[in-house]
Amino acid sequence: MAAIQMRITFQFISDNDPEQIFDSVSEALFDQEAASETLLDADVTSSLSENTISLSIVGIGETIEAASENASSAIRAAIHKSGGATPGWDETVEIARHKAVFKFLEQTAVLA
Repeated sequence: MAAIQMRITFQFISDNDPEQIFDSVSEALFDQEAASETLLDADVTSSLSENTISLSIVGIGETIEAASENASSAIRAAIHKSGGATPGWDETVEIARHKAVFKFLEQTAVLA
């Protein structure tokens, strides 16, 4: 078994209340963690004054690639569940959200 912690930080521009966006994405990521045995230690932080949100979760899998895929999929699913879209997730650095745009800032992968 392998485990990897993935943290991805996004900057968003939105007419929506930043706290509402934070709450929605947080709830969605924690729901992903609760529903899976291959995810743990979800965390969401933000700087509302800078319009940034960081999503972090540990993925577990048979290989490091599988663990990374589990973590990445959970973060992506949380964005989708909260109403966001992730066109070109693997190829681009921007994630669009209805009435909000998330700009990729940082991705950190740490072996657990």
